[in-house]
Amino acid sequence: MKPLGNFSLMLFGALFLLSSCTYDEGPMFTLRSKKARLSQEWSFYEIEIDGVGEGEYVWEIEIEEDGTFIDTFGTFWSNEDLTRLGTWEWADGKEKVIFTFENGDTREYTIRKLTMEEFWIDFLVETENGLQKWEVKFSVSS
Repeated sequence: MKPLGNFSLMLFGALFLLSSCTYDEGPMFTLRSKKARLSQEWSFYEIEIDGVGEGEYVWEIEIEEDGTFIDTFGTFWSNEDLTRLGTWEWADGKEKVIFTFENGDTREYTIRKLTMEEFWIDFLVETENGLQKWEVKFSVSS
């Protein structure tokens, strides 16, 4: 192959990687696949509900590459955490991830940031008072 052909191939590959790796909050470039970045143990460090910070929750998610997950959610003032199992899948060109719980309930998360250290999501929750917008930031568990 001619040198110009090699350069064109490398340029195309770089542009493909850049265009396929971005979320609203980054990263702009990574060599790790989205699946490899997502498949970790995550602990939340910040939750905002309708723009107001909430600090009373405990939320951990263990996401496996085989498409399964364990989700543990609770509050600091309760001794009972809710642990749910299920499966996950990509949606909307890997801009979203859908969790399907064992009971058949689903939750769709819009991914804002996905790195090897952080996982940020937004989603809507229907309550008796209407829809709430949750914005959650997770960091990789130690």
